[in-house]
Amino acid sequence: MKVTFGKYELSFKYYYLLALILIMLTDSLLYELVFGEKHGDEGSASTEIVPVEKYLILLACALSMVFINRLNSFTRNWVIFIFALLVIYMLESYYTYYSFMMYPHVFAKVMIYFLIPFAFLAYKDPKPELLLYTAYFIIVIFFVHLILYKTEVLSLQSFVDTNRGFTAQSTYFILLPGIFFLNVYLRDRKMVYLILFMVIMFFILYLQHRTVWLSTLFALSLNFLLIRKADFSFPLSAFTPFIVIPLVAGFLLFSFVLSTNPEVVDKFVERIEDIQNVESQGTGNWRLEQFKSYWPYIEDNLALGMRLKGFELPIQFYHAEAGIAFFDDGTGHHFHSFYVDRMFYFGLLGLVMVLPLVFYFVNKTRQKYTLTAEQLTLVTYVASGLVFGISYNLPGFYFGIVGIAISYIHQTYILEPEEKTYAIYSNSGI
Repeated sequence: MKVTFGKYELSFKYYYLLALILIMLTDSLLYELVFGEKHGDEGSASTEIVPVEKYLILLACALSMVFINRLNSFTRNWVIFIFALLVIYMLESYYTYYSFMMYPHVFAKVMIYFLIPFAFLAYKDPKPELLLYTAYFIIVIFFVHLILYKTEVLSLQSFVDTNRGFTAQSTYFILLPGIFFLNVYLRDRKMVYLILFMVIMFFILYLQHRTVWLSTLFALSLNFLLIRKADFSFPLSAFTPFIVIPLVAGFLLFSFVLSTNPEVVDKFVERIEDIQNVESQGTGNWRLEQFKSYWPYIEDNLALGMRLKGFELPIQFYHAEAGIAFFDDGTGHHFHSFYVDRMFYFGLLGLVMVLPLVFYFVNKTRQKYTLTAEQLTLVTYVASGLVFGISYNLPGFYFGIVGIAISYIHQTYILEPEEKTYAIYSNSGI
């Protein structure tokens, strides 16, 4: 990416790496490594932003408007729509409270969307290998974090006690490189990619976040449905290691671990039963009760939501037995669902804000004759957010990945067989 100011030209060759680091700082995976302090608890629904995230959102908003002409037409029009809504909310805030941003907690829910054009600009006209570097960077950060801070989770007792160590959001983050390594293994059939895929799947299972399990199952299912559109082919023998390696690993695991520690199997069964009995077991029932507590307010403000008045509403969700509010008043309402969160604050308009993104990916995926491994990975991961958002607020990094996905799906890649490289052809219009 190059930007010209008069006779001066600025090159942003490694802007994508800087942008990736900033986006990853919105999650505890990198935040704790850099700052040495916690950013959210295990399974937390809290969307309180830390200073780094606050400044990143402001930076993303500014850059999105300054470089708006460098966005593709879809992203540019969508950004103008989001910015117009933001201005309207600011005027409403000033009219009611004599402050343009009375409750930053509410405004951050709109401004977080500017991470999409921010990431799009960073990965504009992307080369296929950029996603490979991105996947390696994410997985390296995960293992460095694990080794430095979370080695205690690598024990059977931690597993049985559900001491996950990593939040659901962080675990969901590593699903992206997981899907990518699966696709590049099928494309290149290099064993290192298959091993990385299986290691990531192991940790996703081991960390026991049921929502991430369901998101992973959805992502892999969709990936294999869309793989018929891939611009690469692979023989059925490529799937042989998917059978042999799990069988060998399963035999060794049973021989040395499960046979003497049946509580591990019991734990897996318990977690699966929690998913099957969402209304009576696990945190699914907790989420359902939270939804019921707020539904009257959502129903009464269905079109436009409660907006700033929602922040002032006392916490409505109480412990059934102790009668104590789950969250403190004056901190906003922390929903365990992206959909409930947006409908409470912005009504159906909160969902309308993101519907254009859904339609864009569906249309671009249908229109493309083939998909590269990178495009297939990103489309699949973005789609899995529809599942993850049922139980959690979508994290900041997710919107960054959406921006990267738009950048990749916007491009046309033509494989040049002789050199085995991809040539990029920029598309005009959407």
